[in-house]
Amino acid sequence: MQPDANREKEQRVLLVPPTRRDGEVTSALLARAGLGCLICRDLEILSEEISAGAGAVLLTEETLAASGIERLLASLQNQPSWSQLPVVLLIDGAGRAPVVVQAIQALGNTTLLDRPAPTRSVISALEVAVKGRERQYQIRDQFEEIRRAEARARELQQQLAIAVNASELGTFHSMTPFNDMIWNDRCKAHFWLGPDAKVDFELFYSVLHPEDRERVRRAVEECIYGGKLYDIEFRTVSPDGETRWIRATGRTYCNSASEPIRFDGTTQDISERKAVETAFQETRERFEAMANSIPQLAWMAKPDGWIFWYNQRWHDYCGTTAERMEGWGWQAVHDLQELPRVLKKWQNCVANGEPWEDSFPLRRFDGELRWHLSRAMPFRDPSGNIVFWFGTNTDITDERTRSEERRLLLESERAARLEAERIGRMKDEFLATLSHELRTPLNAIFGWTQILRMGTVDPETRDAGIAVIDRNVRIQTQLIEDLLDMSRIISGKIRLDVQTVELSEVLHATLEAIRPAAEAKQIRLERIIDPLAGPVSGDPSRLQQVFWNLLTNAIKFTPKGQKIQVVAERVDSHVQISVSDTGEGILPEFLPRLFDRFSQADGSTTRKHGGLGLGLSIVKNLVELHGGTVHARSAG
Repeated sequence: MQPDANREKEQRVLLVPPTRRDGEVTSALLARAGLGCLICRDLEILSEEISAGAGAVLLTEETLAASGIERLLASLQNQPSWSQLPVVLLIDGAGRAPVVVQAIQALGNTTLLDRPAPTRSVISALEVAVKGRERQYQIRDQFEEIRRAEARARELQQQLAIAVNASELGTFHSMTPFNDMIWNDRCKAHFWLGPDAKVDFELFYSVLHPEDRERVRRAVEECIYGGKLYDIEFRTVSPDGETRWIRATGRTYCNSASEPIRFDGTTQDISERKAVETAFQETRERFEAMANSIPQLAWMAKPDGWIFWYNQRWHDYCGTTAERMEGWGWQAVHDLQELPRVLKKWQNCVANGEPWEDSFPLRRFDGELRWHLSRAMPFRDPSGNIVFWFGTNTDITDERTRSEERRLLLESERAARLEAERIGRMKDEFLATLSHELRTPLNAIFGWTQILRMGTVDPETRDAGIAVIDRNVRIQTQLIEDLLDMSRIISGKIRLDVQTVELSEVLHATLEAIRPAAEAKQIRLERIIDPLAGPVSGDPSRLQQVFWNLLTNAIKFTPKGQKIQVVAERVDSHVQISVSDTGEGILPEFLPRLFDRFSQADGSTTRKHGGLGLGLSIVKNLVELHGGTVHARSAG
């Protein structure tokens, strides 16, 4: 049945009217007053309805002598302890029968109204009765809640007892003045006591290991009188000397005046855990001893990459402490340029559980950055979960240096081999060129010599032949002189006759000497000489040789009808000579080798221009012997 329907029954008025008309009138009056009612045919029905719920009973004196009064009285007398159903009884003022008097006395919670009673009085009496009955029902509900709470508490207590037994927890309890203690059997077993043992604090302390006794006593007092939580690990000792590790936790409960009244808690046997911890600690100490003996910097990290241990060699190298390096503190000894890359790679390995390997510099205690090879492996449990990372950093600076030296040496050897091969090819080309350059004038000399020996040539032909022989002899002489000069330069035997030289005079003499060759190709010679260029210290013949080689080279490669310009000017404390032409140009890749011995852009015997490739090399060496420099520029 719904709660509202129950509430209506618990607030209704039950009545047995003398007549139907009395019942209808009474029902109408109660309805106008806001009171519900149920008209019962007799007392039997009324008694049945009382058990279903009623706010009050309205009876007349005549009803007390009617059939069913015994059942009504029995129902009222058998009410629960919280219930006293109110009865409003309308009586006559005249004398009444003894049975009626006995019934009135047995009704209990009864309000008597003399008849004829005013309607207002009857309604008021019933309203008071219903309100009083409502308070009784509230008490009933409170009793029911208390009963359910007690039942739930008993159930929880049973469940707690089962849980405590299953978890092998001991329980203890002590009330003020904290002399005796109540322990369950498990707690007694933790202290090597039998189930029937009587426990007090002195017995408790006596079973503790001597080294732990004062520490535990202090923790208990701080909990009871200081309000601190009680959480401590200690050893208990059996009569035979056996030791058991116990963890005890508890708290103190206080009254409204903040005075301690109860000390409760639990105990747990942690001997196995302690044995594992001891074994682990011994293993860790052996591992750390081993890790401290290796030459590498060793470290361990949690599964998330948080480094929690370094070997002593790490701290000796970095000059740091464990507190500064813990977690991500290792970043302080890394090169700031390398750190972002290293950090990103380490975080990626941690996230994916992949082995770690990288190379980077680490700052030593003296500030020097030395390269290290870092490697780390994740150690996993049987389920595949990472338990910790173990890594090492190996100093590879010397190895990198040796590797770099080997690389440079190999590159140097390779470059030397290539240079030797290039010089070899240049020598081969030079020998081929030399043989060609020597053979060409010799052929001309030999040919004209044979013609002149015949004696049948006319004077004009004879003079032309002699001129050819003279010119080729000069060419031969120049070739030999170049070879001898280069030999002297290479052997360091060349000597300079240093004196004060007017450059303008040397340049003028050289230009006049080569003018016929320039005019033969219709090449204009322009010269711009700075009057402030002044005299210089040098060997005039060698300086003229330099200018001669430069100008003859320019004439050789300048097309017919073009010009060559010579400029002499003072630049700061030096004199600069520039020879420029409008010739063929020089390839960019050949420019660095322009002043090398035997170097020619076209070294073939069928080349357009002759020469041994020594002229510019002689220029470079002679200029450098004078303390100067020479270089070339070309647009290509």
